[in-house]
Amino acid sequence: MVDAPRGNAVEETLRQAIRVVFGEWSALVMALENEWGGQASRDKAFALLQKVENGMCTSAQVYADELEDLLDTALVDDFSVEAEDESPKEIAELLAKLHYEARQGVTDTAQLLIARAQAKGSKTWVQGELQVRKAADSSDDEDIDGDDEDEGTHSSAMDTESSGTSRGWAPPIVDEDGFQMVSKGARGRPSRAPANQQS
Repeated sequence: MVDAPRGNAVEETLRQAIRVVFGEWSALVMALENEWGGQASRDKAFALLQKVENGMCTSAQVYADELEDLLDTALVDDFSVEAEDESPKEIAELLAKLHYEARQGVTDTAQLLIARAQAKGSKTWVQGELQVRKAADSSDDEDIDGDDEDEGTHSSAMDTESSGTSRGWAPPIVDEDGFQMVSKGARGRPSRAPANQQS
């Protein structure tokens, strides 16, 4: 993207920022916590991350609409999730911005994301931290008062929602085809996987 050796530093910063974005993507975190992609959910998520990361670091041009299609398709095909919160579009636009800046040798946005993630001090699934919710845990969802300790892992890298959003977990919405619907503001973790997932 830019001449070495600065190019190497820019690329590494870009890769770190991409991992931050994926680590804080609420829809993907929910899918992983509930294993909507089966027992191989984490492997599928890492494969998607690697595909996007390597593609962005080797491509001269990245288009937000193509990234959005890729992310949307991955959610549906790998996790049976239809994101109604427009997060694939928001994530794609942010990734495209990161790529554009990196091509110019600029890492302002990337460094901001990385610094903000480090300030939180919490690890994401990308770093190996993930609490998988088993079926036996579903009864805990009814007591929403004490189930917000790990809410920070659901914050979007874009901070599109304010801290005043209701902290209660929203019930799962499953359509007739068995797809989990992720709606705007529904950041809670449903108590079970989509109807068509038998892992």
